[in-house]
Amino acid sequence: MKRYDVVVIGLGIMGSATVWNLAKHGARVLGLEAGGPTHCNGSSHGATRIFRRAYWEGSAYLPLLQLAHEGWTQLQSSCPRPLIIPTGGVFIGPRDTGVVMGSLRTARDGGVPHEQWDAAAVRARLPQFRVEEHMHAAYEPGAYAIAAESARLHMLNEAVSCPSGRFA
Repeated sequence: MKRYDVVVIGLGIMGSATVWNLAKHGARVLGLEAGGPTHCNGSSHGATRIFRRAYWEGSAYLPLLQLAHEGWTQLQSSCPRPLIIPTGGVFIGPRDTGVVMGSLRTARDGGVPHEQWDAAAVRARLPQFRVEEHMHAAYEPGAYAIAAESARLHMLNEAVSCPSGRFA
């Protein structure tokens, strides 16, 4: 009977990241996925996801986001395909709602490079959007897209290459 230190159930983006990190640190890990290596039933399936630090929910996430960014950067360094796609990120909304203001506050409090745009600046930079005078935006130039499905599969490939990684 084989013995494992950890069993990870579900190999979506979070499960795959868990398996990859455990395996590279020498844990005997078993990853289980009901849907097979690729399927469209998970909460994180699909080609891309965004990565940003200017969370409108507040700066409490910033330490975790820094660790996540380091992980994405490390994963990218081991992959010949682009997994991180620099895009910048923007939140656009009415001045009287909290999403844009919360994003700006988090960026300011956390030292995240950002710009605040009024409606005219949004229209000048992003003419494809209809932005009314009562709206504004938070722009984060360091935000990026992650090639999520490619990244997930690369994490699993990296974990399998570790002597301790096993998958079913």
